[in-house]
Parts: sequence; structure tokens; C-alpha cells
Amino acid sequence: MFSIKTQLVCACFAVALVVGGCAAEVKPPDPTGGSAGSGGSGGGGTAGEGGTGGAPCTDEVCDGKDNNCDGVVDEGCDCLEGDTEPCYEGPEGTQGVGSCKAGTRTCDAAINKFGPCEGQVLPAESEKCDGLDENCNGQTDDGIPDLMCGIGACMATGLACVNGTAGTCVPLSPTLEICDGVDNDCDQLTDESFPEANMACDSGLLGVCKNGLMQCTGGTTVCMPSQMPSPELCDGLDNDCNGTTDDNIPGTGGDCSTGAAGVCGPGMIMCQGGLVDCFSLVPASPEVCDGLDNDCDGAADEANPEGGGMCNTGQLGACGVGTLNCLSGSLQCTPNASAQTEVCDGVDNNCDGQVDEGSPGAGQACSCGGTSVCQLGKLFCQGCTKEVDCNNGIDDDGDGAIDCADSQCALGCSPSFSCAMGEKLLVLSATDVPKAISDNTTVASVMSFSETAVVKKVALQLNINHTWDSDLDISLKSPANTTVDISSDNGGAGANYQSTIFDDACSSNPAASGTAPFNGCYSPEQPLSTYVNQSVKGTWTLQVGDDAGGDTGSLTAWTLAVCVQ
Repeated sequence: MFSIKTQLVCACFAVALVVGGCAAEVKPPDPTGGSAGSGGSGGGGTAGEGGTGGAPCTDEVCDGKDNNCDGVVDEGCDCLEGDTEPCYEGPEGTQGVGSCKAGTRTCDAAINKFGPCEGQVLPAESEKCDGLDENCNGQTDDGIPDLMCGIGACMATGLACVNGTAGTCVPLSPTLEICDGVDNDCDQLTDESFPEANMACDSGLLGVCKNGLMQCTGGTTVCMPSQMPSPELCDGLDNDCNGTTDDNIPGTGGDCSTGAAGVCGPGMIMCQGGLVDCFSLVPASPEVCDGLDNDCDGAADEANPEGGGMCNTGQLGACGVGTLNCLSGSLQCTPNASAQTEVCDGVDNNCDGQVDEGSPGAGQACSCGGTSVCQLGKLFCQGCTKEVDCNNGIDDDGDGAIDCADSQCALGCSPSFSCAMGEKLLVLSATDVPKAISDNTTVASVMSFSETAVVKKVALQLNINHTWDSDLDISLKSPANTTVDISSDNGGAGANYQSTIFDDACSSNPAASGTAPFNGCYSPEQPLSTYVNQSVKGTWTLQVGDDAGGDTGSLTAWTLAVCVQ
């Protein structure tokens, strides 16, 4: 066992071996208690004791020694008292350039660290106008901002440094102010006036915003509207400048009734003529065939609107041709004719697709004494015994005399009687004569025309034997039962009517002449033009009445000449 003292010595000895803090090698003591061997520079001690070696280990101090026996001298010390070193804290590459130079640092003994770098010259932030390179970039007087002087467009620049000497700046001259965002006249005001200022212009907008004045905005001439958009009013103006007049007016747009008839009744609250009221949505217009009262007069489709034109019904014959009629709000093709009994006219009267089938009207008695036959849509008389049609260019009765060359046509062919262009001349004589005329009686003689035509002119010729003409009343009755007084109670005690002609064109009449016998051309007591536009077809009756006693006579002949169309 080692004593405590021996253990401490050995421990120190062991440390000395490791860190070199002891001056001499120390061996461990002999366990038998003998000499421990020679120590360092001191003599050996008794058993269990070490030599007197080097100084003991302490905290390291800056003295050039390994005070803490760790093998490192003056660790933690930057410098020793009296140490100096050059220094430069400027950017790399600037030391020794221009005005820049290094300085010196000295060791602070209190803390064994170098103090601040003194005497160094670092680059300046900006150059001075002195011919030197203060920012150490190898150039002198560079980076010095140019001088600026003047206001607005008069502003100018000048070199701030010329060869190490301060420069000068001269402002530009002012000019007339224009709209360009520049203070041209250098009065510290921009665009306060310009040549086009407040001139009338077109803003390019609509409505009341269209008219404007020239103004300068952002350095550009702009036509500013004299009036800005505002809520629309019912005033005939486009107040909101949207291109539409009197639209979107508050209170308008609701449905209403105008109180008018037809399509003009439904309305809407709207602005018209500067007035907000209920106005028709559909204005009155000419009537059309749509079942509506377009002209707002209270009646729909009156006067057959859009009708009257010719159309095809799709039916056969005469029923195929129709007329457009407005019925129940639409145009319909109404047949101009319904199916009728077939007649000889070249038309399919009964609408069965056949024309004049069965030869309608054939076999009837003709005025000329023959019978009718239907050919090419017309009735022709065959087997005629009299020349009745006196201007057809045909020898109807086959006696070799045509029209006026035949004596039977004489009345119609007289110089005083002629038919107009396109009219047919019919001349017919009675065949039921003579007829006795007794006292205080009336006798009637008849003739019949088979032709279907309209009367345009009539002349009458008659022969009456009677001993006292003033007893006689003569009249003519048409198929329409129209009676015309020819001559009544004329002629006094004179006798006879001898081939007497009655024609409206004759200048005298029996009543005026008053003398019998009557054997010229006379106008009747009532005009024969009364028959104009009546049908010639049918029975014509000549009536001769005797209204006194003592004298009698007879109706021996009478003939009618009729112009028809």
C-alpha cells in the first residue's frame, strides 16, 4: 500500500509524463521501500517521496510558457504585449490604389488581443472634385452626379467636376405652353394653357355627352364632354348617353290599356313626345286579313282586306275560278260560280269536267223559225225561215239574200237606225197577224226572241187599218213587263198607220202632227230607250186598244228592230 503522500506524488509524476509539466522523469516507488531512483535536478528522497522537479501546473497566462502543462504555449492569446502588425479592412484590391493605404494594429496587453487598425485609409463612398481617387477604383473624380438647374422644360444638366474643378449649369429658355405633360414656359405649372383650350369639339360619345370642350389630360388633348351622363328623362334627349333617346325612364315599362279599339288597345307605360303615359304597343295600320282590328276602328277584317284577287279553287270548270276573300282571319279562295245547269257557252257550268255536254239549249225554237244547236260554245239556229240576225254576214234563211240585202232586215237597215260597233242587229216581224180591232176592246200580238242578249236600242214599225185613229191606244210591253206608250188618241178622224216607224231618233210625233194617216218616222210618246239594258229574250207584246164605238179596224203587221249586246 502507498501512503497518501506517495499517491499524490505519483499522480503528479504521471501527469508530468503525459503533459510534460515536470522538469525530470520520476519513476514509481519500489514497493519494498527502497530508493525510488534519481529525481530531476533535486536529489532523491526517501522511499515514497518524489524529487523537487519543475513548478506546479497553473492556469495558462500569456507569458510564453505552458502554464497548464497541456503541451501548448499561450493558447487563447492573440498577441503579446508590444506586438504590432499591418492591417487593411477595405475591399480586396483597393489597398494601395488611389488614396487607400494600410494601417497598423498594436497588441492590447490587458486582453492579449490586437486593437483597432489605425492609420488606414479606406475607399470613400463618393468622389470629391479634387483630382484624387477617393473611392480607390483607379479613376479620379468619377461618379460625381451632374449638376441640374432650371424648372420644367428649362431644366438642364452640367458637369459637376471638370479636371478637379467644380463645373456650372445653365437653364434652357422657356417656350409657349402646349399640352404635352411638360412645363414648357417654366412657370412651375404644367399644361395650364394650350392653343386648343376650350375649343368646341365632338367627344365621340352619344346623346347629350356628344358636345364637348378641348382640355388637356395627362399631357394629351382630350375632348371632354360638356355634359356627363345622367338618369334618363322623358325630354326627347339621350340623357344617359347610351345612344337611345328616352329609354330606361323610371316608372315606364308596365303593361296598361290605352282604351283604344283593336290592336291599339294593349299598351305600355312609356315615354313619347316628352310625355309618360300609356301608349299602344301596336299602332293603327291598314287592315290585313288576320282576324284582328288592325286599323283600330272596332271592326276586324272589314272591306275584305287583301281579298279581291283572282285565284284557283282547285275545282273543275266554272267552279275553278275564284276570288280571294278574307274569311275567319285568313284568305280563302271562294269560287266565283257554283255548279249550275250546263248551258251552251263553252264553259263547264256544272263543274263536272266536261264542257257543253248533252248539247244544252239545242232543239229550242229560234227567232228565225229554225231550231237551236250548240256548237263551239254557242247556240246556232238551223233551218231558219226568216232573216232575223241582220249583221252576222250569213244568209240565215237560205234565200240568197244576206243581212240588209234581205227585205226582212229593212227596218234595222234604214239610214236612221244603226247599231254601234260590236252590237248585233235583230229584226223580227210578228206572225200572228192580222188581228181584228173591235170597238171598246184591246187586241194583243206577240213575237218572241230566242237570243240571250241585252237591249241597247229599239225601233218599231207597224201597219194598222182603222177608220178613226184617235180611237186607238198603242203600247209595247217587253219580256220584263215594261210597257211603253207608243201613241194614244192621236190622228183625229183620220185613218190608218201605214208602215209607220217609231224611233227615239225621229223628230216628230203623232201627238204633235195630229194628222192621219201616219206614214213617216215618229218618236213615241214614251221613249223606247226605257228598254235599254233589259234582256231581249222572251215575248214582246204589241197592244192596240179601241176606246170608242162606231169605228173598227185591224192590226195587219208589226216589226221590231233591236240592237243587242
